[in-house]
Amino acid sequence: MAGLSSKADYLLETGNNHFEKGAFKKAIDAYKKAIQIKPHFAEAYFNLGVIYGENGDFNHAITAFIKAVEFASDASVSLGNALKLIVQNNAWEQLNKLNKIRNGQETLSSALGNTLSEVIQENESDKFYLFKNTLDSVQAYTFINRHEVVNALCLSIYKQGDLSFLKLIIEELEREKEGDPILPLILQVFDYLLEPGLQDINQLHPDVRTVVESVLERKV
Repeated sequence: MAGLSSKADYLLETGNNHFEKGAFKKAIDAYKKAIQIKPHFAEAYFNLGVIYGENGDFNHAITAFIKAVEFASDASVSLGNALKLIVQNNAWEQLNKLNKIRNGQETLSSALGNTLSEVIQENESDKFYLFKNTLDSVQAYTFINRHEVVNALCLSIYKQGDLSFLKLIIEELEREKEGDPILPLILQVFDYLLEPGLQDINQLHPDVRTVVESVLERKV
């Protein structure tokens, strides 16, 4: 068994060397051979995900990162990479696979909110589309808590001090808040975060207050 593991590690290193030289096909072949020997080889799956992603093969990249999430002892980076590609490519059906293997770690909803924040920060022109499209798309997945997604998103953005994004979302939500019950609540959260001194937190809707208290990390 030790010999097989050593061979898998050797193939991983071989793949890494090919990767550094830009020989992506050879790198992929080496990683796949390593996985054949060591089926739970999280690092090989992760590197496959990176190569596929860099070459625009997003479906295979997501699949590889999800495998890395399944087998890694610390899957946070792999999970973030998988979710980022899911958000960017509207590959929402892949959430089902992630949901089956989370096993009580950081909730998928919180992880999605944190990843959405990262994607939004990197995007200059489609911030509101990414935000609204994500909330709309995940409604079909009952294991995703949209309030938790928004909670994590708000906390991440607020810590980064991106109030301009909050203002943008408020303007857009004012135009689109009808028809989706979560949108008016989000609007109240962002309103409070922009000017927390103007309202009594005890008078907020309970769902709004929960998010605000978490974001501000305060106890009432």
